[in-house]
Amino acid sequence: LLSRAVGRPVRVQLSREQEHAWEPKGAAQLMEVRGAVDAQGGLAAYDFATRYPSNDAPLLALLLTGTLAAEPRTLQMGDRTAVPPYRYDRLRVVCHDTAAIMRAAWLRGVSALPNSFAHDCFIDELAERAQADPLAFRLRHLDDPRAIDLLREVASRAGWREGQRGSRGQADARHLLRGRGLAYARYVHSKFPGFGAAWAAWVVDLAVDARSGAITVERVVVGQDTGMTVNPDGVRHQLHGNVIQSLSRALKEQVSFNQAGVSSMEWGAYPILGFTEVPPIEVVLMPRQDQPPMGAGESASVPGAAALANALFDATGRRFRELPFTPERVRAALAG
Repeated sequence: LLSRAVGRPVRVQLSREQEHAWEPKGAAQLMEVRGAVDAQGGLAAYDFATRYPSNDAPLLALLLTGTLAAEPRTLQMGDRTAVPPYRYDRLRVVCHDTAAIMRAAWLRGVSALPNSFAHDCFIDELAERAQADPLAFRLRHLDDPRAIDLLREVASRAGWREGQRGSRGQADARHLLRGRGLAYARYVHSKFPGFGAAWAAWVVDLAVDARSGAITVERVVVGQDTGMTVNPDGVRHQLHGNVIQSLSRALKEQVSFNQAGVSSMEWGAYPILGFTEVPPIEVVLMPRQDQPPMGAGESASVPGAAALANALFDATGRRFRELPFTPERVRAALAG
């Protein structure tokens, strides 16, 4: 269009710095959680509120032609997997869809990843309060047979042993803290109450350098129940991509700001996971060829941050409730 307007060739150039500064960002999200277990170690109550600032992103052509009004529009996007998968005696879920803080877009899993981060970290805390094994505690409070089958299979492949505990803050001779974490989620998307995509679960093994706070993910076992799998290799590739992207988001990625705007203008200031940091990834696909195919592209990302946080607790004895899990944040937790 520019070339036709001026009758000459036009070069449109977008620098890396401009891209980092002006691209839409993944929406921030705040989750508030309260809950309780009863005297028998059952899930007595769960009170969950999530706040998700989001906006519509209409095409420029629609705005220029007046098809859509050029005014901010808040979308109802905070309710993805807002309802926890576990059976609570009393449950309240409140979603606050708020106006965008800045121009937002949606990262893989949308609000389901942060919501599940809250759900599955908190049930880990409740299991600890009830003095129960994290896997057994989840299985006790799940009603979905496909979720139960998936969790059992992923845990079996990972060599989960009931009652096994990590370092819990006691470093070995090499100053390493080791831990293992588990998480489960089903990605529920579209307008509330929505509908489910694939079921997914992770088991993460990691080590933490108690001096530097650096985290080394040593192994990920990730499982997914996608129903009928038309292209198994394609689904495996999706799971590998989900794991790598989720690890990068949970361990490294954050946008920095100063008074002028975005300050993380290049990859040095916005690091992502490197090739040498990718752990061995074992993929578990559930054999469900007699069931309808489900969405496979995002589900495996949803439990990732919670599994990492739960493994970090097992290693350090500290709960981490804010992403990313940078060495600075880990050191501060260990010092506190």
